[in-house]
Amino acid sequence: MHSPRSAGAARAAALTAAVTCGALYAQTVNLKPGMYEFVSTSQVTLPPEMQNRLPPGYLERLQKPRTQQRCITDADLAQVSKKLSEERGNDPSCKMTDHTVSGDKVKFVMQCQRATTHFEGTFSSDSFKAVLLSTTDKGQKMTINMSGRRIGGCAK
Repeated sequence: MHSPRSAGAARAAALTAAVTCGALYAQTVNLKPGMYEFVSTSQVTLPPEMQNRLPPGYLERLQKPRTQQRCITDADLAQVSKKLSEERGNDPSCKMTDHTVSGDKVKFVMQCQRATTHFEGTFSSDSFKAVLLSTTDKGQKMTINMSGRRIGGCAK
């Protein structure tokens, strides 16, 4: 059975992933619509007492690289703000601050009641690389390295 703290860590990880997906819709970075392949790796640092409560192998599984594909449409790109607010809908305490777009670079900070996430990414028309650094109020730290590339058009 998962402890409330490990459940909190899972929620923080889910929020971080949701924020990342929302950030990928940023129209200002000129991503072309299409099917994208995303690869992400996570590094998680937990206090020893929390690590000891996790099921065997849980942390190792969490830190394995993950690959997924997702279609990004013109409609997604046209609705940046709406998408971002929908993606973080599970935690109304979250506010995006320090959002900057300069050339091909995007940076922002997502401040929530229980966690702060820093995002920094570099985008081209058909690929990106990004890093998310998230810290919770319980001292849990997560770094997610992501990359994505357009692999074709979306299925109709």
